Amino acid sequence: MATYFAAAALLMVCVAFVLSPLLEKKRPALAAPTAFDALELERQAVVRVIRELDEDYRVGKVSEGDYQALRATQMQRGAEILHDIEQLRSHKRPLTAQESELEKEILALRHKKH
Repeated sequence: MATYFAAAALLMVCVAFVLSPLLEKKRPALAAPTAFDALELERQAVVRVIRELDEDYRVGKVSEGDYQALRATQMQRGAEILHDIEQLRSHKRPLTAQESELEKEILALRHKKH
């Protein structure tokens, strides 16, 4: 008889476990990330990479040539992200691929002057 009570108790626990998701209050779905959110996450990642690269260079894990090249690449990507964020904030249309390439060339020429 004790086994019947134990089996009945176990059955009730199993039924409660299976039905619990159906009885919970519905939670609103998370909003899909916006373009701004995606850019902000990417900006944070670039900042993190630059900090790690600076630290690796400081402790001698990265040669100066590699450091300069990798840091320049990350800084360029960071500038592009900030530009895209600014475009979103000002509600301007994003640059076309040709305009973006032209902006990169202008930036490179400015760096050569300094």
